[in-house]
Amino acid sequence: MWALYMDLANYTSDPVFEDEAWEILVDECVKTGIDTIVLGLANEVKYTSHPELSSKKALPRAKIRREVKRLRELGVSLIPGLNFSACHQNWLGDYRKMMGLPEYYRVCREIIYDVCELFDNPQYVHLGMDEEAEPLFYNNFEMVSYRRKELIWHDLQFFCDCVADKGVTPWIWADLRIDNPEEFRAHISTENILLSPWNYRGLKKEHYTPVSSNPKYVERYSKEPYKHLNMQYVEEDPLCVRFMNEAVPTAMDGYEIVPCASICFGCEYNPDDIVEYFTQNAPKDKLKGFMIAPWRRITLKDMDNVIRNLTLFREARDKYAN
Repeated sequence: MWALYMDLANYTSDPVFEDEAWEILVDECVKTGIDTIVLGLANEVKYTSHPELSSKKALPRAKIRREVKRLRELGVSLIPGLNFSACHQNWLGDYRKMMGLPEYYRVCREIIYDVCELFDNPQYVHLGMDEEAEPLFYNNFEMVSYRRKELIWHDLQFFCDCVADKGVTPWIWADLRIDNPEEFRAHISTENILLSPWNYRGLKKEHYTPVSSNPKYVERYSKEPYKHLNMQYVEEDPLCVRFMNEAVPTAMDGYEIVPCASICFGCEYNPDDIVEYFTQNAPKDKLKGFMIAPWRRITLKDMDNVIRNLTLFREARDKYAN
């Protein structure tokens, strides 16, 4: 699999989808050899099950159906993305405040079933589940609520079971496995799940970013919980360290993986480093492909950056994976 992740959500009045940009994107994907596009939906699609969650600019269902069929004929699978991580589920509106209650589970199940039908029973549904319980990602929240202990594993299994009910494979970001390897192994089977370890920094020392290169890095890493680490490089961030320690072991544990790259932090070495690292180190039978995530919108002003991501991704594939 050579996949592209594009996210529709930005929770503002700014456009998230322009038809002309989408046509450019699809053409570039075909040229690049992308065979899978994961489309993060949030509020930007019309939900039959819960229309109250759809924004005014949400994509019509008929349009989604047409694109699923058209892209399939072009050799590209269009996959729905729904992020149920506590710090990324603002799109659920008031339902997000009901975590752990029957109403919450009912709504989540109905939405998952809805998108499985809308996307014509896709091979996968991406469930997100990244950055759960990371305090940094809740700094701008007026109300903070996240899962702990057994609730994490109960909810993850619940979402996976909802997807499996439709004969579809659940796909998640690998954060929960990387951050909690023993608990993840104890609770989540290696069968019928796809994980994406992600890292958008350099993996080789010569590609590291000095903390001193950006005032924002200096400010962030001069405070706790980082100050005592005396970091010289951004890649010494505990998030990056955990990735290097646990991403390949995730596959060695028996989980199928699709590592994800991006130049969203300005490191243009990242796609090359990611593809080389996993091609050389991960078990071949568990490495199911790679993904690139520009973290830009499907708008004309974002297309140059998206195409740059795709170009570097293709170059890495041609260099290491063919």
